[in-house]
Amino acid sequence: MNGDSPTAVEYNLGETTIVQSRFPEDSRFRNMPVRLNGVIAAPAGGDGSYPVVLIIHGTHPGCPELEGSVDRWPCDP
Repeated sequence: MNGDSPTAVEYNLGETTIVQSRFPEDSRFRNMPVRLNGVIAAPAGGDGSYPVVLIIHGTHPGCPELEGSVDRWPCDP
């Protein structure tokens, strides 16, 4: 790589929960388990702040739903 190449590192937040306070306490959407990993890249040679772009694929539960089931985390194997 030369000095003009972006710097990229892998990122893994692990498992966490996003609390969506706009939903009532008893809503299944209030506390959403999530696993987040990806790659973070920044321009080479810069010492300023840079915006972060976050792309999340899908807007569905992380585990396949079975009829009559309750959301669970982690998913069953």
